[in-house]
Amino acid sequence: PVAACRPHWPMLRFFALFAKLAAIARANVIGVDLGTESMKVALVKPGTPLEIVTNHFSKRKTEIAIAFVRGERLFGSDAYGQLSKKPELAVARLLQFLGDHDMEKARHLARKSYLPLKVAYNTTRESLGFMVGDAERSVEELVAMVLNYAMDITKAYGGNAVKDCVITVPSFARQDVREAVVRAADLAELRVLSLIDENTAAAVQFGLDRIYEEKRRVLFYNCGAENVQVSVVEYSTFFDKSTKSKAVGQLEVLGKGWAVGAGSFALDIAITELLATEFELTVQHTKNIREFPRPMAKLRAAAKKVKEVLSANAQIPVHVPSVHEDHDLSTTLTRKQLEKVGAPVFAELTNPIEAALDMANLTLDDLDAVEIIGGGVRVPRVQEILRDFFRFQRSKEKPMLDLGMHLNGDEAFALGAAFHGANVSTSFRVRKVGMVDTLPFNIGIELKSTESTMPWQKKASIFKRGVSKYGGKAKTIAFQHDADLTCELIYEDQDMAPIALYNITGVAAFARDMKTNSTYKPKIQLSFVLDSSGITTLSKAEVSLQVNTTARTTNATILASMNLNAARIEELDNASSSRAAGEAVKLNAEATPSNTTTH
Repeated sequence: PVAACRPHWPMLRFFALFAKLAAIARANVIGVDLGTESMKVALVKPGTPLEIVTNHFSKRKTEIAIAFVRGERLFGSDAYGQLSKKPELAVARLLQFLGDHDMEKARHLARKSYLPLKVAYNTTRESLGFMVGDAERSVEELVAMVLNYAMDITKAYGGNAVKDCVITVPSFARQDVREAVVRAADLAELRVLSLIDENTAAAVQFGLDRIYEEKRRVLFYNCGAENVQVSVVEYSTFFDKSTKSKAVGQLEVLGKGWAVGAGSFALDIAITELLATEFELTVQHTKNIREFPRPMAKLRAAAKKVKEVLSANAQIPVHVPSVHEDHDLSTTLTRKQLEKVGAPVFAELTNPIEAALDMANLTLDDLDAVEIIGGGVRVPRVQEILRDFFRFQRSKEKPMLDLGMHLNGDEAFALGAAFHGANVSTSFRVRKVGMVDTLPFNIGIELKSTESTMPWQKKASIFKRGVSKYGGKAKTIAFQHDADLTCELIYEDQDMAPIALYNITGVAAFARDMKTNSTYKPKIQLSFVLDSSGITTLSKAEVSLQVNTTARTTNATILASMNLNAARIEELDNASSSRAAGEAVKLNAEATPSNTTTH
């Protein structure tokens, strides 16, 4: 019948609308500055400029805290307020614990911050977690909730869903931290186009409207909530044929330095200690007030306000009602007191500068400018220390280096990340900005034979600190061996857990099969990739053997067991097969058999 051939227009319109919405979601990209204390989100979409997303409270930054109250999940300032009301139902400062496996270290960080976190080990995700109320949640799950909130406020702000993002990480972030960020994004159903170092994102934002015909070196000094990070960046230009030979700005990170724990939160804790002591002396408290989470949360919140006010004033009256057992705290603090209790923190501020210059093989005389960013640089003593350092450590014949403040120190990271996302996304046509970031650690491998009767081991460096670039060419290591082996990816000269452990099989079987045709040992080639997110992987394993004058090649099989701690690595080494490690994942090498004949 004719009626049977009529198209289902409502269904077609539904699919067209669905496809359109999916395309819009892919076209939008967010840059997420995932800090220790707060998060900023920048949105880029076709036809509109970069903009900071405001949250449901019309704020441009959101505190990274989650509270679970009466079945409701709270974020931002609502959740942060619960830290002083119902601290057992709230978690904060999640980035400190992401990617870590050391429970004792996590407990120490929680105690140091006066956060009553109940640290647990989540066996499902094999990562740290917390008991929040009656539920255990891994840090990755909690960070995924924060990223979900970022997606929600972006949709409310921009009108469309978003699926692609670029997320900032500290310059010194280990691989397990970077991978944990990506896993958290996966849980939030957010696709990570790339990770980007915080200072590199700020450098991208700085270079958007600046094109230097001659090379110009800029030092970025970032004093954040938790850490101080310094990067030396060189700006230059190149001519791109696709832009009709127009000059295109580019940047290259030459060196990095950092001081973990030297950020402005350390000043908050120093002032908190001062207020706690003042409270005990004032009310003649017989108990140690530091053992009670709720009053310490109140004092910590007051300390943060004290620090902010003393950044602009010489003194501040402090009044905290009902600190503990209906006792109030009333006192006055001065900027001199802040500088005294913060002296250990201030003493570390210039060390990252020297480390970054050393990595770049430069001196202060080689710099053209300094940019200071991050909330901590608002503290007058921080600026005073930096100003004196750049004045007295630089040659007299060189012009004085001013402390540049050309960027929004809070938002530059998110904006730079969003623009980088637009550059790497296929949905945008934006002005190109070249970017080359560099590795802050030396990465090497340790190879060991799995044959107990054939002890054999070998070490090699694959990526060099300050030399190897993110997203560069693969590095291949070649050697002769005729037995299966393990390949441990490690940080050289660093007291850090191994990056990854691979169990490479198929070599011994190949050698046995070819034994009658050759007297040579098989040649093994392992190729490693350092991607644009700073993550290193074994991308290909290949074994070949010279037979007469013909090279015959086969693929090795890789059994990969990622992010193992020391105990699990030892367990794998002693196991009869990698399956005994529990989480081994079987992969196929990407190499294809070669039919090339050599003469």
